[in-house]
Amino acid sequence: MGKSYADGQLELAFEQYSKAIEKFCYTRLGEANELCADCVQDTYCLFYRKLLDGERFENPRAFLYKTANITVLKAKEKYYKEASRTKGLDEAQNVAVYVEDEIEREEEERFDVDKAKNILISQLNENEKELYQMKYVEKKSLKEIG
Repeated sequence: MGKSYADGQLELAFEQYSKAIEKFCYTRLGEANELCADCVQDTYCLFYRKLLDGERFENPRAFLYKTANITVLKAKEKYYKEASRTKGLDEAQNVAVYVEDEIEREEEERFDVDKAKNILISQLNENEKELYQMKYVEKKSLKEIG
């Protein structure tokens, strides 16, 4: 049962799922997609080791996706750590400027609650404005307003 069973299961799983696992890894890796082949290989190596240890999989597809996801997360972490250490000074300055621009843009686009509140209040009729004033500005209880 041992090695021949593991070989058969590995071959079957590779035939059935390798293209989907590769696409999954490639997509999840984003700009680190050059690590895709390594992630797929690591995923199937772990699967094979588990099979050799005698583990049986009721749902090998689920195990492969879960393992691929973990492998991708580790690869991305390593990729970004490495990339951050190897950036040149000019590139680091460009990244800093880009980040500052993004923060500025987000702040400009941020929803202005006071502006929205004023727009909504302007849509109220006089009685509704008076009720709003008493309840939310003057903080009167409903009993006092009544």
